[in-house]
Amino acid sequence: MKKSKGMTLIEVVIALAIFGMIAVAIFPSLLVLAKINILSKANLSSNYIAQDVSESLFHYSQSIQEDDLISSLVNNHSFVVDDNIDGTYHLSKNEGDFRISVTVIFNAPSNEFVTTIVNVASLNDTIANQNSQIESILSFGG
Repeated sequence: MKKSKGMTLIEVVIALAIFGMIAVAIFPSLLVLAKINILSKANLSSNYIAQDVSESLFHYSQSIQEDDLISSLVNNHSFVVDDNIDGTYHLSKNEGDFRISVTVIFNAPSNEFVTTIVNVASLNDTIANQNSQIESILSFGG
């Protein structure tokens, strides 16, 4: 009886065919997982940015007067005032792959409070619609 020390060509071809079928079945799920990973990273980044801006707004509410809020955002955080209509300011800036928009509403819901809305949207078409929004009502001078 002859001892075999290797694989025959047919065994190698059959093994490659089985491996190919398994790879074809698994490959689409790997692509989906990669896309989910990219979207999750973008979503997490936009959440961190929105949280950071919201915390800056809260810090300002504890340390400055409400009349100085807009100038502090423009001077210290490089925001640009897009418009101002009846005490509602819309500010924005681009940071990396994200557009940060801040809406500041004075005298809402009453004269004692300032409503702030921070919206972070992706500028990258691949991760479009990965937005984060945080709304806060702040009391200044407390």
